[in-house]
Amino acid sequence: LTLDIGAGNGITVNANDITIDATTTGTTLVTSSNSGLEVTAGGLRLLGGCADNEVLSWDLDTEVWACASISGLGSAMGTGEEGQIAFWTDTNTIGGSNAFYWDTGTSRLGIGTTAPAYAIDVSGDINVTGVYRVNGVQISTDDVTEGTNQENLVFLNQVRPVTDIFHPLTGTLLTAKKTH
Repeated sequence: LTLDIGAGNGITVNANDITIDATTTGTTLVTSSNSGLEVTAGGLRLLGGCADNEVLSWDLDTEVWACASISGLGSAMGTGEEGQIAFWTDTNTIGGSNAFYWDTGTSRLGIGTTAPAYAIDVSGDINVTGVYRVNGVQISTDDVTEGTNQENLVFLNQVRPVTDIFHPLTGTLLTAKKTH
């Protein structure tokens, strides 16, 4: 086999091979081909018709190289900042907010704060539907049977007059000592 070509302009002829330096620029409208390559005025190159957030991917069904969205390849796009907990804002789109924040240095969750001081630190109102527990003990205003005398019980930052306090599970009358 004899090739009668001249060297230069990106073509190098060696004893056992030919090297082509095909530097190309620009875009084209070609989005698929069986080789994944195209020849342009600038030379030989990968397909240039892929849009933003698309990659050249082999399509086994059609047996061609084709532009494919990265979201169609099982990935997601989005923005956020360090510490923000990612959440879905749309199909294939992830976002973040400082209102939902993970402090990697302290392993603490902040809701409404980027400086959580506790394992879960909430800045703002909290609504609880169901049972609220502290160290496994149910806390509820229904746990106290209120009375009308002048002895007071401080309960969840409220002062309430009481006569008797009953255990919430057994119904047993409990006694309390006044400490002040």
